[in-house]
Amino acid sequence: MQRLHIGRAMGWSIARKPIWFIAPFVAVLLIASIPGISAQRERVVMGRIVDASTGRPLEGAIVHISGWIMGGEYRWNRHDSYLSANETGQYNATLRRGFYILTITFDDPETPGVDYVPAILQLDLTEREQALSEEKIVANFDLFPGASVIVKGSAEFVEIGGVPESTYVGAFPVQRQALPEPALTFYDPNVFSILGFEPMHIVVPSGMPVAIYIGGSNVQAYIVEDNGGCFYNLHQGSSTIVDISEAAMNRNIQVVRERLASTWLAAEKLQSNGIGVRTEIEDLSTAFGFLESARQALREGSYSQCFIDLRAAYIMNEDVMSRVRSTYSDATFSPIPLSFLLVLSGFGLASVFIENNATRIGAGILIGLLFLGFYFSISPGWGLADPAMLLSSCVLAALIAVGLAILFPRIRKDVVTPSGVALASSLTSTFSLATRNLKRRRLRSSLILVSILTLVFAFTVFTSFQVQAVVGTGRPAQNYPGTRPPVGLMVVAPPGPSIALPTSLVEAFMADPEVVSVAPKVETSPDVLDARLVSESGENITIKGAIGISSEEAKMNQIDAAIVKGQYLMEEEHASEHAILISARASDRIQAKPGDKVKLVWRTGMDILVSENFTIAGIFDDQIIEQIVDLDGQPIRPYVIQERSKVYLSPESIVILNWKELLRLNLCDETGRQIGKLTRVNVQLKNSTVLVPFSIQLAKKWRFFIYASDGKEVKLFYYRKDPQLSGGTTIPMLLVLVGLNVLACTLNAVYERRKEIATLSLVGLNPSQISYVFLAEAGLVAFIGGVAGYLFGLGGPRALLSLGGPGFLTEKVSWTWSVAVILMAVIVAVSASVLPALKASTVATPKLPLKWKLDYIPAAKDTWLLHVPQLVSQIELRRFFRFVQGKFEEFQLLHTIPEKMEFKEIVEDSDQEKEVKKLIFSHSFAQEGSRAFRTENELALTRSRGSSTYSIDLAIRIAMLYNYEP
Repeated sequence: MQRLHIGRAMGWSIARKPIWFIAPFVAVLLIASIPGISAQRERVVMGRIVDASTGRPLEGAIVHISGWIMGGEYRWNRHDSYLSANETGQYNATLRRGFYILTITFDDPETPGVDYVPAILQLDLTEREQALSEEKIVANFDLFPGASVIVKGSAEFVEIGGVPESTYVGAFPVQRQALPEPALTFYDPNVFSILGFEPMHIVVPSGMPVAIYIGGSNVQAYIVEDNGGCFYNLHQGSSTIVDISEAAMNRNIQVVRERLASTWLAAEKLQSNGIGVRTEIEDLSTAFGFLESARQALREGSYSQCFIDLRAAYIMNEDVMSRVRSTYSDATFSPIPLSFLLVLSGFGLASVFIENNATRIGAGILIGLLFLGFYFSISPGWGLADPAMLLSSCVLAALIAVGLAILFPRIRKDVVTPSGVALASSLTSTFSLATRNLKRRRLRSSLILVSILTLVFAFTVFTSFQVQAVVGTGRPAQNYPGTRPPVGLMVVAPPGPSIALPTSLVEAFMADPEVVSVAPKVETSPDVLDARLVSESGENITIKGAIGISSEEAKMNQIDAAIVKGQYLMEEEHASEHAILISARASDRIQAKPGDKVKLVWRTGMDILVSENFTIAGIFDDQIIEQIVDLDGQPIRPYVIQERSKVYLSPESIVILNWKELLRLNLCDETGRQIGKLTRVNVQLKNSTVLVPFSIQLAKKWRFFIYASDGKEVKLFYYRKDPQLSGGTTIPMLLVLVGLNVLACTLNAVYERRKEIATLSLVGLNPSQISYVFLAEAGLVAFIGGVAGYLFGLGGPRALLSLGGPGFLTEKVSWTWSVAVILMAVIVAVSASVLPALKASTVATPKLPLKWKLDYIPAAKDTWLLHVPQLVSQIELRRFFRFVQGKFEEFQLLHTIPEKMEFKEIVEDSDQEKEVKKLIFSHSFAQEGSRAFRTENELALTRSRGSSTYSIDLAIRIAMLYNYEP
């Protein structure tokens, strides 16, 4: 026989959450492990229940055994039984294999509260456990004296904007040494259903100081109510009501105050380092105003107004903190990539103006260091980051830039690969020619450089690019059916995860003098409610969803017109009767009518059946309820998610309750997660002319979606962040002027360098490579001017600011701005150089037809050999042949011209030393009154072994020469 002594009381402390509530079949014994028997199908569980303080047997203590019996083929059968302890406190139960939960309670009916803290024990009696030789399991319980506490008020957390999911509540003793073993201090919806207690009814240890706490599954914090620091010391069997609202608001005020203070210090740190955060400071001042308003509301006892002001301050603080962190991150990281660009720009500037190689390297290093030193004196990032770490990172980046500037022109130069000239070699040659030309024309290069520097400087200083919060407007995704929607507005949470609206919002609307009607709606969407509605005769129907509304609901959508029997929900008349509305089809199926009693039965996460009695107040028509929609055009009925789309439930599978009643039920799904949330609030104002500003204020302050109707159309108001560029009205004109300047200078350079272009063509550069030289010149000057312009764009306004000048419109401290302005300068310069580059390529392109002067009159069978000044790479060979063949085909289609060209074949005449491919074709010319001829031609492409390019030779043999007389 195995013995287990459950001392004082079974349960969990504040730091120990019940992991067995996650799934009903998790075999975890919370306090002690009770192994089962594989050899026996039944075990005897027995023990003794006594008072932990006196040792007195508790006669009449209730032992509730619930669980699941393991049947054949892995079937599970529900087990639910009650035992009562005898005069000696003994209990005895015979259990088969399965999972069980033992709940031990004892209460004196003469006292207003529960007299002892309950005990809960989970038993795992399955064959998976190790077998025991004993046939009995003894579990003794020492119950600690207790008292009831009814927790009232709204436990809203400002971080999540309302009451958390799966709210749990409990109490912990201040003097923990008074309890050798932890008492049951954790109560969540599953515990309430197991114990059969009303939600928020807990039992705390009596005769010792305790504090009440509330938490939730989706928030990592607690609200602690300690009775103003005096704690609660309750008498056994007493019942006390504790309002948690003030403690919740005090806790929320502290959270918001600490977050605002932290954000303010971060913004002040940026401002002290010269970064403009005026907008952020203004937003924080507004948030502090909301915080002070919340404090005033708390002093007046208006908890709802206090919470919504705190929520507005919290939302605004989170936005500001996000911007401050982004600015701080950019300011501390930007010196690293910028140091690389600055040193590289210094070498580029030296390459443009200095001829001598050694002098150029020294000047590049010096200019780069001057740029770095200037940036060090003006950059706020140097003062915000760790100096040692930042300096080492910047030095490393600068060394990489120096290495690239020195080594890049010296590596992989004039390298030929099987596919042509190497990319590095081609780039090196192109930029080498570009820098040579820039040095030869320093004045023109300086003018282009100054114009680009001016462009970047003006853009950096006189423009402001910000992401600004605005309230956008639009139309609902689905139009409101009918011609005239009701006048009013509807408040819903923004799209995304299912987030409940705070109930404080409803109370705040009710307290607003401008509001004449408030109609909240609570619904189980998008979860499925596993419930049944049972009539007095035993007939039942499945219920998959529920909505909770108020009597004010009829003012917006005339839902009271759907009632065909009985009457609509009137809160005053039916508050004590638990009124419910059901559909006509559901009424026929369960044979119930208005005034009859029905029972709503649902399962908790522990698969425990919970029921609540209701009185049918009215019966609504199924077809009419299907046509009732909210202002967003969506049906008022609850919905479920199937295949990522909404599926609205049929009227017969839903019930309608009072919205407060639905919240009080604490409905749960199969996982134990609480369902039934406040999803929207309909509001009607006293004066409809303020409908739009009222909606804008709601959307901006709390980020809600607001559907507002003036009786003619429905508009959607929502919070969004839009990028805005200000101060840039003159920038397009400056872009055009700089582009025209670059265009004029480059065109002039092309005109001056016609002979040079022809020379480059003769030495083997194709037209594309010549055009790339001009584009590289423009890109190189644009890069240098962009970096220098950005640098002076940061330093100039700082100098003005130090002298009392206007300073920045907005400072562009992020390194992404440097990349953006450099790209802008490069795009402008290169775009303006495209036309001159094309002009240069046409200068380098051979003109057709070419004419040769012959020394004598040709005769038949004469052969002429011509070398074509053009190279074809291996990778371009097939494309070259396709091009020539295409030209032959074009000649074949032309019938009016006097000459013809006919392609014959391509032959290969290669040997060990060289590779030769010949394209053979004929050419004929015959025109009346002129000398006609016909030639046989060979276009030979020759490549030496090891080379990557083919030279071109043309052999022309005169096959026929005669006078053409038609």
